[in-house]
Amino acid sequence: MAKKKKLTKEEVKGPDAFQSAADQVSKFLSENWKPMAAVISVVVAGSLGMVVKQSLDKAAEESAQVQIYPAIKQLGEVQQKISELENPLPEFGEDGKPVSKKTPEVDKAKVAELEKELGEKANQLEKLISENSGTTSAEIATLNLTGFYIAKEQYDKAKPILERILPETQKGTTNYGIVRSQLASVLSYTGDSKQASMLLQEIVDDTSLVYFHGDALVKLGVLHYENKDFEKAKVSLLRAKTEFASFTSGKIAAQYLRWLDYVQPSQSGDEVSQAQ
Repeated sequence: MAKKKKLTKEEVKGPDAFQSAADQVSKFLSENWKPMAAVISVVVAGSLGMVVKQSLDKAAEESAQVQIYPAIKQLGEVQQKISELENPLPEFGEDGKPVSKKTPEVDKAKVAELEKELGEKANQLEKLISENSGTTSAEIATLNLTGFYIAKEQYDKAKPILERILPETQKGTTNYGIVRSQLASVLSYTGDSKQASMLLQEIVDDTSLVYFHGDALVKLGVLHYENKDFEKAKVSLLRAKTEFASFTSGKIAAQYLRWLDYVQPSQSGDEVSQAQ
């Protein structure tokens, strides 16, 4: 970089002082325009990049919401219709009493038709999630979809989705807990109790996810029992019972502990699962 030349008193007092100073500035800029331009370009590009990214992110999120949320709602509506058909209410007369003592028959043909529609809605939602990857709406929809698959015992569909998004979840976030909890459930149902236990332990080890700990500890206790590690089972269940006594998880843990006090080590893990 060129050194600035200091003006003398004579130059400052002279009629050409201003022009001389202007020449020096011009010379400095001409010799240093490339590095200065580079710095300015980076700053401007960075600022514009942030503005453009925020704008694009907002536009992408709004577009995702418009597409995804109606799909989630439609999936829920079909589920509700199936539930109502599978659990029909009796017909009541004007006196407020049931017209018939017989349990209303389930319209199996209609249920089958809606089950087919439900599968189509789920596939449509999965497609929208893929098309809107990276948005918050897609993340929320993914957990709705995997929860739906787990409820329908379609573990083969839930597992690959959960395994794909597992590395993307950040420790300390709600998604970190939900994804691990859901995947642990899938793995325990499909026979991989060791990996399921590891995921549940990751939840328990995250001190910022206390609201997940009770449920995770109960599941850990049951998995340890199924693996015939009775001491670890008792430790997990006792912690759940003690730390979450006023919550459902604490009460369930107490039930399991009472069972463990009577059950023989030779009994299978299936029996403790049925004790709830």
